Amino acid sequence: MKFMLKIAALPVTVACLAVANPAYAGEATNTVALALEVQPGCRLDTEPLMFGNANFFTGQIDATSTIDVRCNPGTAYTVAVDNGDNALNSQRRMVSTSAFLGLFRYVNYQIYRNPGRNQVWGSNPGHVVSGVIPASGHATHTMYGRVPNTIAWSVEYRDTVTVTLTF
Repeated sequence: MKFMLKIAALPVTVACLAVANPAYAGEATNTVALALEVQPGCRLDTEPLMFGNANFFTGQIDATSTIDVRCNPGTAYTVAVDNGDNALNSQRRMVSTSAFLGLFRYVNYQIYRNPGRNQVWGSNPGHVVSGVIPASGHATHTMYGRVPNTIAWSVEYRDTVTVTLTF
C-alpha cells in the first residue's frame, strides 16, 4: 500500500511544481537608436568603341558603345570625353600600331553624343552629356563614333580617350 501511495503522490507533486512557478511581476523596455548616412557616390562603366575591320573600299565607318553611370538617385552629373592620346589640336586621331619607314600613320575619327552624329561629345561646356540619376540609380548613354571615308595604310590603328564623370 505504501508503494501505491508514492505513485499517487508523484502526479500531485508535478502539478504543484507547475503551479508553484512565480509569475513575472513587471516588464522593462528600452529603445535602440538606428542611423545610416549614405554618402554620395557614383560608378562609371564603359565599353570599348570598336570600329572593326575595314578595307580600302569600306568608306565611312560608324560604331557605338555605351557608358553606364550608377549613382544615388537624384544625383546631378556630367559625362565628358577628352580628345584622346593622339589628338592634333581638337582633331581626334588613332595612331598606327606599327611604323612604316620610321613614321607612324594616323586615322581621324570623332565621337558624338547623338545618333545623327552632329553633336560632338567633348570636355568643354556645351559638349558634355548631363542628367539627373533616376530612382533606379542607373543611366546609360550611347557613344556614337565615326571614322570618315579615309584612305589609310593597311595596319591597325588605336587610341584611348578618357571619360570623366563629375557629380
